[in-house]
Amino acid sequence: MSENYSSKEKILLSACRLFAEKGFKNTTIRDICKDSGSYQISVNYYFGSKENLFKEALLKSFELTGLSKMAELISTVEDPEEQLRKIVKARISLSFVDDERSWFFNILGKEVYTSPIIMREILPQTTELHVQVIKDVLRKINPSCDDFQLHYCIFFLMSQAFGIGAFSIPRLKLFNTVTPSSEDIDKLSDTMSSFLIEGLKKFNTEIDEK
Repeated sequence: MSENYSSKEKILLSACRLFAEKGFKNTTIRDICKDSGSYQISVNYYFGSKENLFKEALLKSFELTGLSKMAELISTVEDPEEQLRKIVKARISLSFVDDERSWFFNILGKEVYTSPIIMREILPQTTELHVQVIKDVLRKINPSCDDFQLHYCIFFLMSQAFGIGAFSIPRLKLFNTVTPSSEDIDKLSDTMSSFLIEGLKKFNTEIDEK
């Protein structure tokens, strides 16, 4: 690990990677100390406990995804449909990375059921702002949608992206490979974006018909 990182940052990055690889239960403080070249006294000093370190690792790993900068990403275009396409592509692209940007999703997949109390405490601090950015864009596309419809579209996007990243079968069905090309990812992003946009417009049509 780079010498440019502080002792605390080294511990935190090691924790992110090990929690992503092995999960909370199977990762020990000793593992993290060995990986980061730190002493347990430093872990205790900076984080106090393994649970606190795990919480900080969740926040850090989400930061590494880049999703917290989504508002900045879409600020370069004004059309809400194009904003949604940017959001979808950014999120879908993360499903196929194998570096620090994947740590948050790997931790999420391992701990969402096994550490529910911690996850419920931390997830609002990570995904809530990201969800609000998406919601604002969806509402601009169709101001007639209610919160249920908007949240359904958001969870559809997030669950699809997570499932494609976590399981090989969807990738094999879609691309005939577990490592799709950039063109494959673009096609999937465009297809999902169009599906969401047309779905939003359909909600509007149904409201008008009633």
